[in-house]
Amino acid sequence: MIRKTKFNRELVNTMYQKDYDQPRLAKAMGFATSGPLSMRISGKTEWTLQECYQVLRILGEPVERLQVLFPPKEV
Repeated sequence: MIRKTKFNRELVNTMYQKDYDQPRLAKAMGFATSGPLSMRISGKTEWTLQECYQVLRILGEPVERLQVLFPPKEV
């Protein structure tokens, strides 16, 4: 599971810097509504690795930002 606090802050800040709100990003990801994306952003549903890479591509972020936007769960 991905940590909520830093994850939310970093991803949401990047989304808004790139002019993406939740409905726009959800649509770009192929979700019918923003509900599934909201569940991921809130940490209620885990992201798949494929979804993480998809978000990076949509937002134009380099792969090196993967751990910043989607930090691993602390062990």
